[in-house]
Amino acid sequence: VKYCVDNEVECINLHYCGWDGKLKTLNFVIQSLDHLQSILQAGERVDGSSLFPFVKAGKSDLYVIPKYRTAFVNPFSEANTVDLLCSFYDRDGLDYDATIVRVVENPLSIKQAFWAPYVKFWNWITGLINKSAAEKDAKAMEGLQNGAAAAPADAAAKKQPFDIGKFAGIFAAVGMAIGLLGAAIAGIIAGIAKLPWWGFILIILGIMLLISGPSCFIAWGKLRRRNLGPVLNANGWAINSNVIVNIPFGRTLTSIAKYPKMKLEDPYKPKAPLWWRILRWVLLALVITFCALFFTDNLKCIGLPFHKEKAPVEQVEEAPEAAEQDAVVEDVVSAEEE
Repeated sequence: VKYCVDNEVECINLHYCGWDGKLKTLNFVIQSLDHLQSILQAGERVDGSSLFPFVKAGKSDLYVIPKYRTAFVNPFSEANTVDLLCSFYDRDGLDYDATIVRVVENPLSIKQAFWAPYVKFWNWITGLINKSAAEKDAKAMEGLQNGAAAAPADAAAKKQPFDIGKFAGIFAAVGMAIGLLGAAIAGIIAGIAKLPWWGFILIILGIMLLISGPSCFIAWGKLRRRNLGPVLNANGWAINSNVIVNIPFGRTLTSIAKYPKMKLEDPYKPKAPLWWRILRWVLLALVITFCALFFTDNLKCIGLPFHKEKAPVEQVEEAPEAAEQDAVVEDVVSAEEE
């Protein structure tokens, strides 16, 4: 209220979203200070049945209450205007009890679209794990409650013996499937092992292209079709043509502000205990001492020499008699040749 009074704000716009996903606006011209306070405190009544198909006509009174932290000055309005996003409240003043059934995520860049399939796969895996854990927990709690309520004799009577013949076919089918799958994986690994080193890189790039290529192409097409015309028309501008936003400009509009990195000492940061700091310094000193002794060949006494000594080479000397016999043989051969 103080900002509106000091800056002579003339209009207030309340924005809220309906079932169709389009942003709707309520415009108010400020008549007095009481009128301004009434708008900011109580919001405005809207027909819930026209906004959401699941709202019944008898309980369609909804109120859009502005959220003060979302206030911003409208740059497209000729008069001084402040816009606010709103939340839905029922007639009792409580937050409207609605359940989000689906969240549509659209990538804002080609980079985000490239990693989108992997993020979706990871979310699917974590969702399955969480769902399985929740079901097992609920089943265990139900079993404990039923076991506490039922008599031990009844539980023993209902227990049936394990029939091996009934599950023999299932075990055989599972074993055959595992064997075929293992053989296929072994064949693929054997084929890949014969490839050169650059073949592995090409295979990885090909797999990533098959996974992320369609997502990047779809995102590229959607990002090129972004249009500011409806947004400008909703703010009172007579735009009768498409105002296409290219990818670099759209990246600027959808960029997230980054706070500067500040190196401040946190006084409430948990400090390491004294024994742990002493232990780290002792370990560092031991490592440095070991390296110094090892590289200077001072650990030979415990069998850790850095320079291994070469084994001595035995020198064999010929006996003098063998040398005289060789000389006689050479003389005889030379005499025969003459």
